[in-house]
Amino acid sequence: MNARLLMAPLLCCVFVGGCGRVARDDAGFIMPQASPPIQDVPIPVGFRYVDGESYDASSRGVRTISHTYSGRADKFETKQFFRNQMPQSGWGVTSDISFKGVLTLMFAKGSETCRVMIQDSGLFGGCEVEIQIHPNVPTKGP
Repeated sequence: MNARLLMAPLLCCVFVGGCGRVARDDAGFIMPQASPPIQDVPIPVGFRYVDGESYDASSRGVRTISHTYSGRADKFETKQFFRNQMPQSGWGVTSDISFKGVLTLMFAKGSETCRVMIQDSGLFGGCEVEIQIHPNVPTKGP
């Protein structure tokens, strides 16, 4: 019985502390990773790449990417991180949507579009970020 009582706090520490908290600068803003997996898309420090939910491919200079990341930050702070950091990598915001708990930011750069979708995850707080990059599809006029 005593062993079970001692194990409960230990397991809580393992599960809650399993994912590192995000790093913040002196002003309290979330900081970007020094070497993110996608070179021109900033990822918050403390967010981990979810391999089983991600893919990427490139051919003839055209890339298609869908990466998922998980971290222990508030989804609204994470949205602000991408709003602030993406323009520093050359991405311009084209839309900002909140629908059924999912925050979606759309960016454009050259011939590519980047969709950043942020939603709550897990029992212990935090959020999941899905980043999709694909070539722009030209629209035809009437």
